[in-house]
Formats: sequence, structure tokens, C-alpha cells
Amino acid sequence: MYNNTMHNRRLSPYGPFCASVLALILAFPVVALAEGNAAKRPFWTQKSSYMEGDWLYAVGVASDAQSEEAGRTLAYENALGEIRNFAQLSDLSGLEIQTQMTFTEPAGKAFSVYRLVRTAYEPLIKLRRKSVDAVEARMRELESAQEVSMQRSAQLLSRLRENEERLRQMSEEYNKISQRIADVTERASALVKAGMTEEELVRLVGQPARKEFSGDRTFMNYGEYWAVLQSGVVACMLSVSDFNGKDSICTRKQLKVTKPFFYNNERDTQMPSRKEPKRR
Repeated sequence: MYNNTMHNRRLSPYGPFCASVLALILAFPVVALAEGNAAKRPFWTQKSSYMEGDWLYAVGVASDAQSEEAGRTLAYENALGEIRNFAQLSDLSGLEIQTQMTFTEPAGKAFSVYRLVRTAYEPLIKLRRKSVDAVEARMRELESAQEVSMQRSAQLLSRLRENEERLRQMSEEYNKISQRIADVTERASALVKAGMTEEELVRLVGQPARKEFSGDRTFMNYGEYWAVLQSGVVACMLSVSDFNGKDSICTRKQLKVTKPFFYNNERDTQMPSRKEPKRR
């Protein structure tokens, strides 16, 4: 008898259906409780912000707060956030904000707190306009500063280009002078010979860059050389590094072109001074 009854229960096709109905019945009180709590909430708890007359209302929500006081504080901050989002403002300083209602709903050991605040719409719009004007003024300042900076940059760039052009011209002039000196030096080295007269020297090499005198000696500069003329004829050529102004003398060590044409004694290194012939 017992075995048949258990066998019939196991084979009954209504078993799963009964289980589903039972689960639904057990869950119904929880659903009904949640719907009942929602039905008890004020209408404004379903909104984030709304306008009514000359007022802007905002709702802040704090879920799972550990205490009612903490929930009210957090809900107030969240309500201010709703006002900031509505007006696109980051700073609400100077704006009067009033709390209108607070609704607290227990959620086990925690609390869900709803807080309704309001502020006058016109001051909010003025604050918004003031913020926009401040931003626009700042943008104008930045644009003006940027324009000044660009002008200064343009001036600096112009000066830099002028300096570059001046340096280029100086470099070209330097290269021309260097080339002229090199040409004169090469021409003097190739053409100047001991025994030349000053007229022959000028005709072949050209006018010297500088000309100095000391007694019967004449010094004529041609690039890297100084031609030393004694009594109107070339005695030798000295390099610029060996030239010592009016005290310069021809020596075999300094000789660059040929030996002094009038002196062949290798024991002596200096050009002899001219002596007056003895009178009889």
C-alpha cells in the first residue's frame, strides 16, 4: 500500500507544476512588500528634478545608508549634484537652497533616504549667466594673451630672420675677404722675387693692403706675407707671424722666397745695415 502510493507520487505529472505554484506563493509576500513600500513613497521620490512655478526642485537619494543622519547628509549632497547637473554649474555659492521634505525607508539594517530641496529659478539663472560671463571673459583674456604672445613670437621670428640674414651676409663677406687674401697670398708667393722694384711689385701683385716705412726700408703687405724692400728693391718676404712691425728684418730662417739678393754669407743671419763709404 505504501509502496504504491509513493510510486504514484513519483509518476504524477503535476509534481513540477505544484512546485512552481508553491514557490510563487512563497515569493508573493516579498514582491507585495516591495510594491507596498513603493506605493507609500511620496510622488517626488520618483523624480530627479522638476520645475514648479518659479522654483526648481531636486531630489537626492542615499541608498543603504548606515544611519538616518548619514543618509540625510548624503541625500542632500546628491540633491545639490542634481541642481549642478540641471544648471551646468560647478559652484553653487551664494544660492539659497531649502530642504522641503525628507523620506526615510528602512532596508533591513540600512536606510534609503530621499531628500527634496528647492531653489528659486531666477537666482539660479543669474548665477548661470554670471558663470558663463566669467568663462567668456576668461576666454577673451586668453585669446588676448595668445594674440600678444603670437605677436611677440612673430617679432622674435622676424628678428631671428634678420639676424640670420645679417650673419649670412657677414659670412659671405668673410668668405670674400678670405678668398681675396688667399688669392693675394698665392699671387705674391708665386710672383715676388728679390730684386724687384716697388713699381714692378705693384704692377705684378697689385697695391698692398698696408704699407709701412722704417728708414730706407719699406714694408708692403700682401695677404699672409710682407714684402720687405730695402732702398726701393725687394730684399725678402716675411710671413705675417714673423713680421715685427718696423723692427722686422730679413733672416735666412724667415726667408720665404729667396735669399736676400745682396747678401750671401750663410754665417750671418741678419741683413747688414748699409754703411757710408769711408772718405779719403
